Amino acid sequence: MAGLAVVGSLAGFNLLMHVASAYRASTGYTGYMSGSLGELIRRRRLELELTQAELGQRVGRSQVAVSEWERDIVIPSDLETLAPVLGLPVEQLVMATAAQMGTDDPFERAIWQAERLTMKQREALITIYRGLVDGRSS
Repeated sequence: MAGLAVVGSLAGFNLLMHVASAYRASTGYTGYMSGSLGELIRRRRLELELTQAELGQRVGRSQVAVSEWERDIVIPSDLETLAPVLGLPVEQLVMATAAQMGTDDPFERAIWQAERLTMKQREALITIYRGLVDGRSS
């Protein structure tokens, strides 16, 4: 229900419109490498010659957490912290996350690309958007 309160507010509406506007203005992100998010994290970690434990330490997580990311069991919750450690743009990790979640909806991809949003905000907006689309098509 908290998501519905966001939609009902002017701030939530403005945020959705900002994301839609950013999508329309964008030319499309082309930097995404193929493969899952976990494969991307693993490949980059190995390029940097880091162990899972070392990467985990640099982002404030455990070796177990990094292992779960690399095996696509868990999606990292703070891509903004992980991206600079891996030396990658956060957009690349966001696009890999969106691709892994199987979205081909351009509006959902725009939400995943919105740099000003936290991961929780992105997930909330995706949930709200899907609810609106499902409600409209009924």
